[in-house]
Amino acid sequence: MAKGTAHKGDGHRKRLREKFLSAGLSGFHDYEVIELLLTLATPRKDCKETAKAALKHFKTLQGVFEASPEDLCTISGLGPNNIIGLRLIKAAADRYLEKKSWIVTRSAIRKSFSIFSSSRFATTPRNVSSRCSWTRKTGSSKSIPSLKAH
Repeated sequence: MAKGTAHKGDGHRKRLREKFLSAGLSGFHDYEVIELLLTLATPRKDCKETAKAALKHFKTLQGVFEASPEDLCTISGLGPNNIIGLRLIKAAADRYLEKKSWIVTRSAIRKSFSIFSSSRFATTPRNVSSRCSWTRKTGSSKSIPSLKAH
């Protein structure tokens, strides 16, 4: 291609990155997520068709991330650097979720204990002697039990 001649894909990577930086993955198709990841390890090459081929072969984004390196190598355009990137993103996400799960679980346990403690505190009688007895009210044809503090 002669210098100064625009290619139809010029700026595509930049637009993908800007789209991600402005809105995260919201609005991305699954193949665009894979494509963006592939661009990080593939200089000056269109990654859209490789991303679509991987998604078609493995059916889902999760399928691509969970595929073995050997299976990923069967996709034309995927090399060792791309495979490291795809495997790294899954491993990083797994670690993140593992740590977050631990924090959320710990926080839930702490909140449950706090609720239990405060509800126990709220149901404990205040300003009432520990000696309570049942007495019967008189003056009516029926006897009604009542709780009286001594």
